[in-house]
Amino acid sequence: MNGKALCEALVRAAKRHGAVFRKGSAVLQSVGQKIIGVEIEGEPLHADEVVVTTGAWAKELCKPLGIEFQIEPQKAQIVHLELPEMNTDAWPVVMPPTNQYLLAFEGGKVIAGATHEDNVGYDTRVTVSGLQEILEKALAVAPGLASGTVVETKVGFRPVAPGFLPVIGKFPGFEGIFVANGLGSSGLTVGPYLGAELAKLVRGETIEIDLERYDVAGAITFEQSN
Repeated sequence: MNGKALCEALVRAAKRHGAVFRKGSAVLQSVGQKIIGVEIEGEPLHADEVVVTTGAWAKELCKPLGIEFQIEPQKAQIVHLELPEMNTDAWPVVMPPTNQYLLAFEGGKVIAGATHEDNVGYDTRVTVSGLQEILEKALAVAPGLASGTVVETKVGFRPVAPGFLPVIGKFPGFEGIFVANGLGSSGLTVGPYLGAELAKLVRGETIEIDLERYDVAGAITFEQSN
């Protein structure tokens, strides 16, 4: 799946249904324990309900509320290769018995990924050790990639919750705020479904998933006041 193309398609679809996108640094606005909206670059936007789906950056957003949201960034490095003489249009997705994968696109393009790096913060560097890990594992199952060209290496951050399970639901102790987070490396595939479920939850509709298995309370602590 082309993540960039999927994201652009979702944005276009949302706009056709009336969604408005605002870019900038957001701050949650509250009155007591009630979230009343957000402020983006100094502009207040009031809302009956606020949905927080800010991935690996959710902890920083929630901290002013006195909440320690235990979401940590897991660094991922992904290598983009090109095999100009090869027809990769019908190549399958390869998932060997490791935590790596090979994903082919038309035009001789192949993606090899990815690293799973914990406790490195928001380090955006492409590292020698990361490239070595990815390419060694890729060549072990597809040695023909050795003649390919390394086009670029991308770096991203997966949001990881305690126990590596996602969390979804209301924020305990507050009104007017819902969250979904901690999907890790499954965000691209599971994210659209979870977003649809979260939208139903906000509207008070029946959802398919069991929220007790993904309890938000298991991923937060409240700061102690002096």
